[in-house]
Amino acid sequence: MGNDTSLPLAQVPPGFSTMCISLHHTDSITVLHHDTGALSTIRQAIVDNWPDGIQREMAICGSGWMFKVKGTPFFTSSSSSSSQARQIIAVILQNLYSIGWKIVISCDLARFDADKSSMFLKRSPSNFSSVHPFVCVGLTRSDELQIINLPSQLIEPLKQVVYQFWTKGIQNESYENGVLEIKMAGKPLFATDLQSVMVKVLLQNIIATLHRFQYVYTVNVNLKSTADSLYFRYDPNVPVNGAAQFCTISLNRTDRLQVICAPEAIVNMIRGVIQTVWSHGKIQEEKDHHGSWEFRISGNPWHSWKEESVMARYLILKILEAMLEQGWHNIAAIDISRRATEKSVLIFQQREPRRCPIMCLGLTDAEKFLLINMPTQLVDLFKQILLSRWPKGIREESVMNLSFGSVRQFMLKGWPWNGGLSNDAYHIRSFLCNIIEAFAGQGWRVLIAGDVSAKYIDQDKGSDHTDVHSFWFIYEPNTTQQPTAPNGEKS
Repeated sequence: MGNDTSLPLAQVPPGFSTMCISLHHTDSITVLHHDTGALSTIRQAIVDNWPDGIQREMAICGSGWMFKVKGTPFFTSSSSSSSQARQIIAVILQNLYSIGWKIVISCDLARFDADKSSMFLKRSPSNFSSVHPFVCVGLTRSDELQIINLPSQLIEPLKQVVYQFWTKGIQNESYENGVLEIKMAGKPLFATDLQSVMVKVLLQNIIATLHRFQYVYTVNVNLKSTADSLYFRYDPNVPVNGAAQFCTISLNRTDRLQVICAPEAIVNMIRGVIQTVWSHGKIQEEKDHHGSWEFRISGNPWHSWKEESVMARYLILKILEAMLEQGWHNIAAIDISRRATEKSVLIFQQREPRRCPIMCLGLTDAEKFLLINMPTQLVDLFKQILLSRWPKGIREESVMNLSFGSVRQFMLKGWPWNGGLSNDAYHIRSFLCNIIEAFAGQGWRVLIAGDVSAKYIDQDKGSDHTDVHSFWFIYEPNTTQQPTAPNGEKS
């Protein structure tokens, strides 16, 4: 085994409880800030569920660890290898959960397809009960729905959902060894127009159906640079056949926002948020779009750069806040496609109304952070952690003055979003572990990580870069203390 100490990770304090598991290339899993129990659990899950086994494992950046498996689990290939790759992650998540590691968020942190998801988990002082396997729902190839670890009593309910909401029809279906596969007519993974709306309605209703059977959505993971795989955990505290309501907001093309399966009051509310928040101040067009309500927003919010890309993230922030005030809690930001014209699909569940501030940590270009709607004390904390955890340092710090206030931007030295098995990739993930932990200590938890602005276009240099996911944090303190106003925010 090798021992990469060329640029060791800075030590974390005793009791540090945030771990990162990342999927790289076609065959590698890296783990940062783990304990021995977590590492053994991950190793055993790979050995038990990937027939080819582990090729080698080695230390990275001193305290991190890498598993390189035989074969290519994280590469689009056969249906059987897809189910095996999904099963590896399902067992890792379930077994880590049973020893106290709870998923925080999964996100894409590299601008290129070589890297897949990075999953952040937090250790609890106590273990959790996890008897039932995690269920995984994924789209394979362009037209096949694959559901693994599905209990037999859920086969018919799930099949009925597909038959009801995918009206293009079903070509064939099979169920073997806990894997339900349904080959659908059409190409839902590359769908446009009607089929694009249909596949989102279908996924929303799959989530709702599993919830009725006490399987709650837990996380979505990018395994093969195609559609995300969705993971569900059995929760006996969820009422059987509960009448939970869900709706969807989808970001499409460069300027479209679709509201799917939502009450008219929510459509009206979102219209008001766009008109109030969007700096261009204009909705070009709105219409019924195959049963959804579609807003065409002025400018190109989902394919933007500089100030417009900041405003796009701020718009999502204010929509999340407004939805929450109406009792619609965001539970997921799913990537159904990795095409540049398709951004995240936001799933909401109706619960109690709440009023909570939300802020955004934007990850953009090849080396930048944007701190949007972030309270002053957290800006200072962010910079302090950045200086201590990012060894290459800060190239430039600047402030954007926008219509809603000031936004701090940090340009790093190095290439944190280029991904791969590199020191930069490991250190930026370690940094984000520290940010997630430190912000949680201040009452701010990660709400979602999603793809909002698909491209950063530097017109001066003629370059074109794919952005990575951004993070939205919600203020949920254990006390009634309120945060100070964001840096430079206008009243």
